[in-house]
Amino acid sequence: MSESESAAATETATNGTNVPVTVMSRFAPQTAAYTALVIGTNRPNFYNLNKDPDTSFWWLVVVDLTNLNVVANALSDGVHVPPDVQPYLNNSRYFVFCIGNCLQGWQIPYGDFYSFLQQVGSGQQLARLEQVYHQLSSGIIHYYSYLLATTMDATTYPGFELLSFTNATVLAMQFMPVTVGGQTTYAPIDPFTS
Repeated sequence: MSESESAAATETATNGTNVPVTVMSRFAPQTAAYTALVIGTNRPNFYNLNKDPDTSFWWLVVVDLTNLNVVANALSDGVHVPPDVQPYLNNSRYFVFCIGNCLQGWQIPYGDFYSFLQQVGSGQQLARLEQVYHQLSSGIIHYYSYLLATTMDATTYPGFELLSFTNATVLAMQFMPVTVGGQTTYAPIDPFTS
């Protein structure tokens, strides 16, 4: 990027409006908190995927970073990457939200799904989950909540990742519009860290 393009991108980003994003991973059935994703005013949901909110599942939502449209909305069993999600892997134009719902101790990711999470940007929290599971076993870990928000490009930085063994996890982040050469892309940022 040239110096003038960088200046133009910075000017647009500071003049543009960030799009707020809030994500919640539900901890356990029969609790008040529900798994949710809100991008600006858009509320993709898993209800149209015929899933009871008290069951355990992984919810994956892929977003196009050029317009923030949802391009894939699918559920996973924690073993397989849904076919609707696979075409976007290794493409930095797309961002994925991997959100657990009422996950049980015996349901830690493995197989292709575990490899997928590692490839797109999981980090310390997935490693923490794996260690706790192997040392304490699934009989002690009844439920947990986990979420990962990251670009689909395996060469980028680690994503936003949260894990809890006691409560729902909630992520607040934003997409910042950056325009370079007339093309706007939304950059994921965490404006709440100092």
